[in-house]
Amino acid sequence: MGHFTPVVIFTTEFDGDQITFKMRRLLRRHVVKLAPHVSQNGETLSFSGQMELMDIAAKIVPDVVESMTGLVIEGRDGTINEVLDEAYFAPLLGNLLVEMLRHCSAGNAEKNSGGQSAA
Repeated sequence: MGHFTPVVIFTTEFDGDQITFKMRRLLRRHVVKLAPHVSQNGETLSFSGQMELMDIAAKIVPDVVESMTGLVIEGRDGTINEVLDEAYFAPLLGNLLVEMLRHCSAGNAEKNSGGQSAA
């Protein structure tokens, strides 16, 4: 029996909030768009490279993230669009991208069963 599930739950902490994302796995077309902009061998992307990656993420994330809970902005629930639009949330978006890429690999099948992970 395989370990594939189409939906993954990811929980991380950001700015004192526990944020949970319910997301579908990346499709091949998403990975093809992301691949040229992902650092290899732990290299740090240049600032312009990071901004290009965030721009691509802004196009992919709405297709993949089904829900986001736990982010509080001025006493109300934050939205995924705010995470995508505000540069302040770039580290959160970066963590989300790493998790999305990690879950699209069959090599991580035991971690891909829809359970929670913490960053």
